Amino acid sequence: MSEFRTVLRGQVEHAQAAVQSAWRFGNDERARLYGARVAELLEVAARHGVDTAGWVEPAVRAFAVDAR
Repeated sequence: MSEFRTVLRGQVEHAQAAVQSAWRFGNDERARLYGARVAELLEVAARHGVDTAGWVEPAVRAFAVDAR
């Protein structure tokens, strides 16, 4: 795995965890912010041809698209 892909995946995982944490605590604004970050990172991955299948849970992925 390239360093770029490794760092990108770590950032996606961090943002996803932040969305899930925000959901648990009912913090909609924080969830939207981190959801937009997830979407942004997935777009970066797509531009660079990085396969992100399995990186993000379906509920978070759907939310991220809407948060954007």
